[in-house]
Order: sequence, then C-alpha cells, then structure tokens
Amino acid sequence: MTALRSRLATLAKAALAAIIVGYLVVVVDPSEIWATARAANPWLLVGAIGLVIPNLWGNGRAWAALMTPLIPAMSARTMWRALMAGFAMGFFTPARVGEYAGRAFSVVYPNKWSVTATVLLQRLIDLVIGLWAGTVVLAASWYMGALPAQVGWGVSWGVVLSAGVAFAGVVTLLLLIPKQVLRVAERLPERWVAWGAHLSFLDRLSRSCIGASFGWSIFRYGVFIVQMAVLVQAFDPSVAFVGAFAGAALAYYIRYLLPMPTLMDLGVREGAAVFFLPLFGADPAAALNASLVVFALNIAAPSLVGALFVPGLSFRHASVSVAETVPPSSTDQSSSSA
Repeated sequence: MTALRSRLATLAKAALAAIIVGYLVVVVDPSEIWATARAANPWLLVGAIGLVIPNLWGNGRAWAALMTPLIPAMSARTMWRALMAGFAMGFFTPARVGEYAGRAFSVVYPNKWSVTATVLLQRLIDLVIGLWAGTVVLAASWYMGALPAQVGWGVSWGVVLSAGVAFAGVVTLLLLIPKQVLRVAERLPERWVAWGAHLSFLDRLSRSCIGASFGWSIFRYGVFIVQMAVLVQAFDPSVAFVGAFAGAALAYYIRYLLPMPTLMDLGVREGAAVFFLPLFGADPAAALNASLVVFALNIAAPSLVGALFVPGLSFRHASVSVAETVPPSSTDQSSSSA
C-alpha cells in the first residue's frame, strides 16, 4: 500500500508539472518559444553546457566534505558514482528522496542512515545559501523599483522578505550548532533514539569540514546562476547580464522558499523565471527556454548518465547496513510487528 501511494504521488507530481509547463507554453506563445530557440546564440549555449561539469563537481565536493567523518578520503571515482546514481534514483521519486538511497548505496559504509543524513545536511546548506543570496537580490531589486508594488493577492514584497529571512535564519542556526542538534536527537523518545546513533558523526564534523562544504556550495550556486544568466542571454541578446543574473537568482529564490509540489521542481522554477526575468528586460520566451534547458542540463542529463550506475548498485551493501544501522530495540520491535 505504501509503494502504491508513493507511485500515485509521483504520478500526481509529474502530471502537475506537465500541466504547469503546458500552461506556461500556451501563455508565453509556442511560436515565440520556437522562434527564440531557433535564434539562440550557439556559442553561449556551448558555454552553458560547459558549466555543467563545474556545477556537478561543486555538488560532489560539498557533499564529500560532509562525508569526512564517515569516509575521510573519499575517492573522486566514488564521489562521481554516488552523485550520478543519486540523480538517477531521485529523478522519479517525490522530493527526490531516491537521491539519498542512490548515494548511500554507492559508498562502502555500514550505516546508510548516516550517509543519507549528510545528503540532507548538504541540502540544508544549499537552502541557506539560496535563501540568503535571493533575499539580498530581492531587497536590492525592490529598493531600486525593479519589482511591481505587490507580489499578488495583496501580499507585499516585505512579507516575502520577512519569510525568507526568518526561514534562512532558523536553518542557519541549526547548521551552526550541529553538536547541539545531536544532543537533542539523543534525548528523543525511545522510538526515535536510533537517530542519535545515525547522527553521531556530527560530533566528529569539524568546522573546517562545514566551512569547506559551504565554500563549495557557494561556488556551485554561483555556477548555476551564471549558467542560467548565460542561457537567458543566448535566447535574448538584448537583456543585460546583470539583469539576467538577478532574475535567475530570484527564480531560484522562489524555488528554495516554497515547497515544491511538482516532480523535480519542474514547472515551478519555469514559472518563477517567466515571472521575474521579464522584470529585468528578458523576453518571456527566452526565460522559459533558459529554464527548461537548465533542467535538461543539470537534472535530466545527469539522471540519464546516472542510470548506468544503478543496475547492480542498489542494496549492494544492504546485508551489512541492516545489521549495523538498526539498534537492537528497533530490530526486536520490527520482528515482533512482522
């Protein structure tokens, strides 16, 4: 029943993504989208494609830094394999939860839950960087009058800014006190006590490792924002790079700020791009094309390549992990319930 609900949720998210993208195509005008795509600057497209590898490298290095307490010297080969398998397994799962399993079962480490916790920690770091960067760009754009008076439905930009700052502040605080978070996990009720063991690596996670992960995540953020801006210019040479950069940052800001109801965020990011980028002089068709190409380059293509690493990889170390990740009390409970 759980598997069925998961499949239905995935299908619903995929359907919603298709509906949103279809709506955007109709609103923007299919003929404009096609004409803009045909007139795209090929050199800028090649440049955007070239930024895929630095983007993926920053992603992998940011995660490898957090994995230091578990695997002190992770090889580049292992990092790439885990990264690609994670993309493939996360492509068709709600909220990309399959990415956690893809990475966890790509490394030889007994406690798979600890590995998944490092992926979650990396996502939180990405979230913090995207929120703070987007907040700065939004505040500057609002101050300079680049944005409309209100977001819509009577909501002011001040409300959006306040929500972003509050959200980013809470997550930042949690990232700054990992050992205190571990102490809280250790005091959870008995049914949750396993998480204290799964998160024990936080005691060995040094500030230098967290700093390195932040540094690589900031690098990666800069790469994919520049990539988006380059693509906007490829489809609309009249827009200034600064405007394309600001619009791209705000489009990603909305993606980080709002819960994503669609599969792989498809449709939400595109809608935000179509809303924000024209405010900075970009053609709506160029904004939509750029966002769709970003999805193809950074998510779809790595997932396709990662599919090569999935066969024979899933649960390869499951026999080891089950014995060492589940506390005795939890094992007994699961046996009795079965």
